[in-house]
Amino acid sequence: MLAAGFGRFAGVVVTPLQHQFIRAGLGRGMSANVMQLELRRADIGLRRQAVLDVAREIRGAKERAGGFGSVRQAFKPGASLYEPTKIELRRKYRVEVLFKDASGTLPQDRPIVSVVSSDELLTRQQIEDAAYEIAKPLIQKYELDRADFKVGFALAYRRD
Repeated sequence: MLAAGFGRFAGVVVTPLQHQFIRAGLGRGMSANVMQLELRRADIGLRRQAVLDVAREIRGAKERAGGFGSVRQAFKPGASLYEPTKIELRRKYRVEVLFKDASGTLPQDRPIVSVVSSDELLTRQQIEDAAYEIAKPLIQKYELDRADFKVGFALAYRRD
């Protein structure tokens, strides 16, 4: 068994740093070749197939998380809205919640991100409430309120 955060893709152990690097590369529109080259330059290289597997998983998790927006507050998003992952998660379900500033106080491209993990399926309202409690100190630092934010969902994973 691997430590939390590590995963096995294409027979290769992928560290959390490598996973985060690939995720950032996808966000910047980098190709798999460029990501692999940059990983190698940083001395954390991966095989091409592992890079492609991680990229596919991240894309799938983003697509599935998009479905959370259409789930009513009092309903639990089904397990099918969570992407199966090869990453060792401490809890069965993991959702990244984005708080986008609608008031214009924070830079538009910098949402506040909260990660909510649970062993049980939670309702959308429970997920948003838990994410808000995590982000609350930062939100209050800027003297903002929950009503100043639009809630979005970035990634949704489930451990099989």
